[in-house]
Amino acid sequence: MAAGAVILALILIVAMRPTNNAGGLATVYLNAKEYARLPLYKADTLSIEQENGQVNVIETDGLGHVRMLSSTCKNQLCVHQGWLGAQEADNSGWIVCLPNGVSIQITEDGP
Repeated sequence: MAAGAVILALILIVAMRPTNNAGGLATVYLNAKEYARLPLYKADTLSIEQENGQVNVIETDGLGHVRMLSSTCKNQLCVHQGWLGAQEADNSGWIVCLPNGVSIQITEDGP
C-alpha cells in the first residue's frame, strides 16, 4: 500500500510541475504585413529598426508572454500595456504601436 502511495505522489508531482512549453505564437506585423513569428515558449527579443529611425523591441519571456519592451514612439502606450499572453482570458490578444506601425497578435497555435 505504501508503494502505491509513493507512485501516486510521483505522478501528481510530475503532472503538476510547471512547464516551459507554453503554447502560442506572437505574430509581429510591420505596416500591416507579417514581419516575424515568435514562439511564446522561447525567451527571445526582436528588434525592428526602420529606415526612418523608428525602433521597437519585442520580448518573449519563454513562459507564454510577450511585450513591447521599448519603442521610439512618443506616447509609449504600447510599452505601458505590459505583458500579454495567450492564456489570459481578459486580454485582446494584441499589442499595437500605432505611431511606428508595429503590432503583435497573440495566437494560440504553437509552432
